[in-house]
Amino acid sequence: MFSHFFIERPRFSFVISIVIVLVGIIALFQLPIALYPEVTTPQVAVRATYPGASADVIAKTVGIPLEDEMNGVEDMIYMSSTSEDSSYSLTVTFKTGVDPDMAQVKVQNRIQQASSKLPEEVTRQGISVKRESSNILGFIVFSSPNGTFSEQDISDYIYNNVERPLAKIDGVGNLQVYGSKLSMRVWLNADKMAALHLTADDVYAAISGQNYQPTLGKVGAVPTQSDTPMVYTLQTTGRLTTAEAFEQIIVRTAEDGGLVRLKDIANVEIGQESYSISGLYNGQNAITLALNLSSVSNALETMKSVQDKLAELSAFFPEDLIYTISYDSTKYIHASVEEVVWTLLLTLVLVVGVCYFFLQDFYATLIPSLTIPVSVLGTFAVMLALGYSINMFTLFALLLAIGLVVDDAIVVVERVIYLMQHTEMTARAATMQAMREITGALVATSMVLLAIFIPVGFLDGITGKIYQQFSVTKASSF
Repeated sequence: MFSHFFIERPRFSFVISIVIVLVGIIALFQLPIALYPEVTTPQVAVRATYPGASADVIAKTVGIPLEDEMNGVEDMIYMSSTSEDSSYSLTVTFKTGVDPDMAQVKVQNRIQQASSKLPEEVTRQGISVKRESSNILGFIVFSSPNGTFSEQDISDYIYNNVERPLAKIDGVGNLQVYGSKLSMRVWLNADKMAALHLTADDVYAAISGQNYQPTLGKVGAVPTQSDTPMVYTLQTTGRLTTAEAFEQIIVRTAEDGGLVRLKDIANVEIGQESYSISGLYNGQNAITLALNLSSVSNALETMKSVQDKLAELSAFFPEDLIYTISYDSTKYIHASVEEVVWTLLLTLVLVVGVCYFFLQDFYATLIPSLTIPVSVLGTFAVMLALGYSINMFTLFALLLAIGLVVDDAIVVVERVIYLMQHTEMTARAATMQAMREITGALVATSMVLLAIFIPVGFLDGITGKIYQQFSVTKASSF
């Protein structure tokens, strides 16, 4: 029989058990920790900007072309869009289980097909395509308690000094700053423009024509015939960077030599790119930064890395700029997982105590007790191979498995002790005889349990994804 092979080779059996335990311990430290399994449907967010356009114009000129091309993309469930003044956003939701990277590629391919139908101003601004995750890791609020910095100042500092270091942290899937970047604002005076017979297109053409980076070439380069051994690269001022420089842009030149500059018909200043976002925290001006967790990442380790990086960056913050983690989702995850782990340990103690109470023998209790760590740690290796995480469902499955995996060992030990006491067999002979008698029953009970849990893993949709990890974890522990 199969069991006799291991009975006759106890050292080989010990080696297999030790290998399973070691592999399980390694897998335990590699598994991500989350509250629930990754069951959310993959989403890809498309964002476009059309400066100065109304929501109705954006819906017709940007929304319709993009949505027409996006309609029918493979594995898509539905899509939703929002048109606002100067901006457009489209969220494409795919079926559960679709690779997020492939979903993003499919969306980008459709956008390329629609780019020729979009206004030139939209394509010049660029179309953003990013994966979205609904797993919120936390919210970080940056504020100035004494009012030294305005929202504009705080937002600019975050974009330049905080956003990129946090986005590089492993496990951070998406990062969004609820604030606006700095931008050169040109506020046109309609009355003065009307008096001078100027239009917004005239101003746009003047700014576009005089605010660019030209390439002037080189002096003395081949094929120039010159005895000068030096080659000089010509450089120019390039793009304008200050409000004063923008004010000097010439909008029109009169025949008599008169000039109309931008400062004559507009107020120029460095302001916010968008004024649609404003934030307060405890009555103070504040900017919020939202962090999303990437798929199959350890939430606890990611948040710990974020906190360490913030502590490092805060040493260089200007005076009167502080940060506060207003929402930390890992606190609830840590508390929930900790409670389940304590329940798991309590169950282990109770199972071992019950075994000793009925068997009344320390060594007889030790054998069934050793099956628990081998089974549980071996299950961790299977979970890592399948891309699962340590969450409420997998821990609950292990919680139930502790009592079940011990049952078979108790039956074998009890039968071996009975044969040794009543037939005066040796331990080896009693074990051989016991396995011949009860192997069929053990296999039958295990198959019945597998027949109950395995089919649950084949359910479709979000419900199937939720219970899939539970059923597979449960079945693997046997």
